[in-house]
Amino acid sequence: MNKNKYMRAIDHLVTNICSEDEIVSLLKCIEDYFGYDWLKEKGKHKLQILWQRRDTLSTNELFAIGKAIKSLKLEHEVWLKKTITNIKKQPDGAHGYITEIILAASITADKSKTTPAPANKPGFDVSLSGDNGKKILISVKNHDISKHYKDFLKYSESIREKFISIINTLNISARLVVFFLKPISKELYKECILMMHFKIKGYCELHSIDGVVNIRVIPFNEFNEKSVLTGTDLCIITAPYHKNEHLGFKSKLNHASENMKKHLPKNADTLRMLYMRLHHAADIKLLGQIADQMILSDKNCGFDQVMLVQPSVARTLEGRSSIHTCIYFSQPTSEKNILDIYKDIGRIHYEFPVGYFSNSPSNLILMDENKSGVELKQSYIYQRGTIRIMAEYKNDGSYIGGLSSPASGVHVVSCFNIDGKIFTLGAINPEHEELLLI
Repeated sequence: MNKNKYMRAIDHLVTNICSEDEIVSLLKCIEDYFGYDWLKEKGKHKLQILWQRRDTLSTNELFAIGKAIKSLKLEHEVWLKKTITNIKKQPDGAHGYITEIILAASITADKSKTTPAPANKPGFDVSLSGDNGKKILISVKNHDISKHYKDFLKYSESIREKFISIINTLNISARLVVFFLKPISKELYKECILMMHFKIKGYCELHSIDGVVNIRVIPFNEFNEKSVLTGTDLCIITAPYHKNEHLGFKSKLNHASENMKKHLPKNADTLRMLYMRLHHAADIKLLGQIADQMILSDKNCGFDQVMLVQPSVARTLEGRSSIHTCIYFSQPTSEKNILDIYKDIGRIHYEFPVGYFSNSPSNLILMDENKSGVELKQSYIYQRGTIRIMAEYKNDGSYIGGLSSPASGVHVVSCFNIDGKIFTLGAINPEHEELLLI
């Protein structure tokens, strides 16, 4: 890693058109506009958390944000500074404001000008305006994880804590796989905990009486042909979506429709587009179908087209990770003027600032130790683990150990026995590969 003032590895971002100096300048854009002192505060704001991390994923996100800021600061600095003020003052809304900045910097058309909306123009956030008066007005929304998904993660964390306590008591290392055949609830969570507490005496396979809760405790003795230390754990927990998982999305569609209808009445020269960023675990195809149905069935719908954008961290079968953005354009309304607007605006270009994009979503595939995979659909998944391997002591007094993250949420750490005390060293990796802001 070449040294830079931000002490970040940036080599992976260097291209023929983006040098190391350019990457550092993009990070400096964030520092200049948000302020070094604010970025270093030990707060809960996602951008502060991102700035203080040093892993590659956080650097990628900051690169994307800095690139967007640099693109906008010359022509739209007043709007940019106002939006950044909102990001700092409204941490709960930061995701939406960051999305506005990235969209305003990323979307263009061949025969139009991209402009962020001024504060006195409610109903939209970004416009594409053609030479003949036709335009696309874009309202930006963010669809983050649901309460039901948060509950699943909370229960899963507690299940893992219980499992770690059990394997430490048994003095073993193990994998835990839990399949819930119904959406997780407080009752099913308690049943799972009780089954683990009273029935796990070693490696085993357990099923609740009704077959809804299924638990497997599997030996975990080696990783990459090296013995693992006692206490190594790997937990995978899955459950179907809650029946109301998509209600929040529908509610946001309805709210956006009413707001756009109020401020942006139908106009033969205007296409009203709703742009929504989806969290990594959302089913973009299903949500796209919901948006299509709303546009086609509601003649008074406040938007004419929906663009769904889903950035996520995807891994290849070989374990390499990258940011993949899936884009879904809904069917537009059937009015003939829509085609005229697109002809006047020109071909739309969307350049996400980091990674690659396509119209195919990342697949959620559960892999076993033999690299055989099962695709999970309409399901939540939790994956965490710490694989402990003793570092090799060399004759010259040094140690050799491997640090890695073979899967999201799973970390290989090296352990050192120094004067009878065990010390652990891990790599600079995110706890789990989920995007915080972009």
